[in-house]
Amino acid sequence: MLTYQGDSLSDPAVPDERKTSSSAFLSKNDPVVSCIGRRALDFHGGSQRVLGDYGNPQLVKYAPGQKNDLHVDWWLEPQNRGGRLYNRRTTILAYLDDRCTEGETYFPYITGMNDSAVDRHGSQGQPRFWTNGDGTGLYVAPRKGNAVFWVNLKANGQGDERTLHAALPVGSGSKIAMNFWPPQYF
Repeated sequence: MLTYQGDSLSDPAVPDERKTSSSAFLSKNDPVVSCIGRRALDFHGGSQRVLGDYGNPQLVKYAPGQKNDLHVDWWLEPQNRGGRLYNRRTTILAYLDDRCTEGETYFPYITGMNDSAVDRHGSQGQPRFWTNGDGTGLYVAPRKGNAVFWVNLKANGQGDERTLHAALPVGSGSKIAMNFWPPQYF
């Protein structure tokens, strides 16, 4: 399978075993994508300098066994867009389809939920939206219509290593999600 390495539309498609999902960048000119993008920006309010830009959203699909190993969404060095430097200030990961088993988004350095004794299933055997698992991080279960938000950059503009995360392999079925990475310009 071929996947994109990097996040630029100009990057060539190359095999990468760390990310085995299928993905595509969506055009901001599409009316539906534009509407969703405006809602993503509205969510941010005045919390960052995004200047009305949310980049091209990425649609990603995971089939059984597909994953995206541990990674961060920010770049070590700011990128250049039209003569301006930027990095991905935040991530909004929206779950569009959850007809799958497993496939959680895992954050190994996030443990602040104060519920390390919780198991992966709530009442009536239904999986929880989140759990601290075995105390080694935060697991967020894919739930259609839900989204996860996090800030990628520290106040000084450097990447925050605590945002390291992975899309764990899907057991059965498929998971579809959309990533938004509004930029912070420097």
